[in-house]
Amino acid sequence: MGNDQQESVVVSVIIPVFNVLQFLPRLVADCEKQQVSGTEFIFIDDGSTDGSSNFLDGLQTRSNYIIIHQNNAGVAVARNVGLKAAHGDYVCFIDPDDSISDDYIATLVNAAKTNATDVVLSDWATIQGSSISYHHISKTSVPAEISQDEVFRTALESERILCSLWAKLFSKHLFNDNSFPIQRTCSDFVPCFTALSKAESICYAPGAYYYYTSDRNSSLQNTQTTNDIQDSVMVHQQLARFIHDQIPTLNESAILDLAYARVQACVHICKSTKVSNKHREFRRYAKHLYQHLIPVMRTQGSLSGKCLYVITTLGYFTTQASLTIRMLLHRI
Repeated sequence: MGNDQQESVVVSVIIPVFNVLQFLPRLVADCEKQQVSGTEFIFIDDGSTDGSSNFLDGLQTRSNYIIIHQNNAGVAVARNVGLKAAHGDYVCFIDPDDSISDDYIATLVNAAKTNATDVVLSDWATIQGSSISYHHISKTSVPAEISQDEVFRTALESERILCSLWAKLFSKHLFNDNSFPIQRTCSDFVPCFTALSKAESICYAPGAYYYYTSDRNSSLQNTQTTNDIQDSVMVHQQLARFIHDQIPTLNESAILDLAYARVQACVHICKSTKVSNKHREFRRYAKHLYQHLIPVMRTQGSLSGKCLYVITTLGYFTTQASLTIRMLLHRI
């Protein structure tokens, strides 16, 4: 990319890649349909061994594509490398096995420019097999500013806003001194909520333009180590400390969010093939969950989430049995 092109870049799309060859043709086709001039696509190949590297090399001739190869170091390092290579005023992130609509980037960029905002949030959809579930942040039908307090309240009390990078556009400066920590799980969580906390203003752009693939073949769900699980809880502890210091009116919600994170840790312990002494590790995270049982029941959370919470408080063997039954029923 020449100097003139670099100066005209509006948005940098950062895409970490590791052994996802089967998804890359679809994603590149999605990228080609974006109609925003000044868009650059940065693919960071994290030491792929399945042919993804060669596929990306075939994109080198496209003027708005930047292809970077590195030894396998993990998605956090790949995203940090992508940020350093980005020339745009805005950045957005796409996971390579997800999909975007034809007007995804245009919608986010137009909302950012029209509202002079640092962050744009949009609705999103979950794809699992042949089914699609939509997640709407708000009922408004036009782009509108949303307060920081409301963003964090929604993130803590529902799944309509996640501390994940996708379905969002960020001003690049929000990642100054806000790099991705080197960990296998949830490495985007803290940088995402840090960027949201640093934003001068946040805008909501209605409509689901990002399609998250929930049944990924390469998922870490069944191979999480004790360190991975610890990291996934730690990021919620960091969020709780931030809320305590900056938005104390949301303290109770942050405490319940952390309790739910501990429930998820217990689930990962049950599912993982990499955790030894599961019973002991389970007790480590399930301890004191019962203390929050009544507040959890009073929230507007999903019935399935509340049921899982109750089951987890009953102990390791009950939770393991419940997950096994659920898996068997899913196969029927």
